[in-house]
Amino acid sequence: MTEEELQLATFEIILHSGTARTYVHEAFDAMKESKFEVVEEKLAAADEELLQAHHAQTDLLQKYASGTEIKIEIIMVHA
Repeated sequence: MTEEELQLATFEIILHSGTARTYVHEAFDAMKESKFEVVEEKLAAADEELLQAHHAQTDLLQKYASGTEIKIEIIMVHA
């Protein structure tokens, strides 16, 4: 796995998990205003983002398990 591929996968995890967190915060705000339809939409969107982050992480784990060397850098620790 090239350094560029690893960075791309890492940023994909960060992007999707960060977006999920934003949706959860938006859901909390909507909940405070009793906008429960919006809450459901935001939580569903957060779930989809987390699923995408999970897929990126799982892909990395599968590559590692199959013997691909994965160099851990500080940005990977953040992800």
